[in-house]
Amino acid sequence: MLLTDLYYLDHYGKSAHFPGHAVVLAGDERFAYLSDTAFEDLQATSLESLRAARHGDHPIFPLAGHMVSYDPAADRGGLAAAVPRAIARNASQMIDPPLGEFEGLPALRRFAAEVGRWPQAVDDWQWCARFAYQTIERRGTGGGNFRSMYAWFLDEAGYEQAAEAAAAASAWTELAAALLEASEDDEPRAGCWAEIAGRAERALEVEERLWASLARAGDRG
Repeated sequence: MLLTDLYYLDHYGKSAHFPGHAVVLAGDERFAYLSDTAFEDLQATSLESLRAARHGDHPIFPLAGHMVSYDPAADRGGLAAAVPRAIARNASQMIDPPLGEFEGLPALRRFAAEVGRWPQAVDDWQWCARFAYQTIERRGTGGGNFRSMYAWFLDEAGYEQAAEAAAAASAWTELAAALLEASEDDEPRAGCWAEIAGRAERALEVEERLWASLARAGDRG
C-alpha cells in the first residue's frame, strides 16, 4: 500500500492535489498497476508519475515514499493490540494537532465560523461549495467525510463510540447536501448559507463529542 499525491497519478489528470491518497501496487513493468478506491479495474500510471506521486512536497502533507506492506498470513494479534493505541493517537492528534489551527478540531472550529460567509469572502463561492461537497461526500471518503468508514472500524474494534462516529457521518452528509444545493445557485441565498453555517456548527458539535469520548477511552491495550 502506497501513499500518494493523486495529482501526479496519470488516471486523475492533474485535477487537484490530495496527498495521502492510498493505493495498492498490484505490479509493475513499464507501468505501475494500481488498485484505487475510485476505480473498479486496475489503473496504469507511468513509473515516473508514481515516483512523483510518492514524493510530493505539498507543504501540508509532504510525502517521502511512504509504504506499508501487509502479509495476510501474519499473526493478527499484533494488529489487534495496535488498534487501541492507534485510536488514542488519532484522538490526541484531532484534539491537539501538530499544525494547530490548520488541522483537527481547531481547523473545524475555524471552518464552522467561516463557511457561512464564503459568498462574501471569495469570488468563486460556487466552486468552493461544490468542491467542499465533493471532498466531504464523494472523493474516496466513503460518505460523511470518512466518518462512515471510521464508524465501521470502531464497531468492529468493539468501541461504543461507533454510534457517535455514525452520527458525525450523518452530520457531514447533511452539510454536504446543503453545500451542493448552494453551488447550483446563480446568486447566493442568505437562507441557504445560514443553513450551511448551522449544519457546520452541528458537525463540529458531534466531532467535539466523538474525539473527547475517544480520548477518554484512552489506550485500552
